[in-house]
Amino acid sequence: MPGAEYRGNDPYGFMPLAEVVKYSDDYVERFSLPVRCAVEVFRVEKNGLTYLVRTNKGNYEAENVVIATGRCQPQKKPNFAEKIPSRTLQIHSMDRTFLLQVGIRP
Repeated sequence: MPGAEYRGNDPYGFMPLAEVVKYSDDYVERFSLPVRCAVEVFRVEKNGLTYLVRTNKGNYEAENVVIATGRCQPQKKPNFAEKIPSRTLQIHSMDRTFLLQVGIRP
């Protein structure tokens, strides 16, 4: 993640779950990110140059929206992904071609 590059001794290894959680929590705290947990999203709507995200905890306006649907296993995109305009970048965590293009060795 930008600003929190991995500093361990095995850049191609895996951190245990507890370390990943702590790493993520520390990142959120360090950059004062507006992360919200246990929020159910009902709808995402295009609103001019932004998006309106309707949730069970109120509405949010955002310039970008990331939809994460699971772990890094075989690709499974939701059906609505086909309807997203091609100018919108959609990648899967296991897309080796994309990872190599940005300099990451899978």
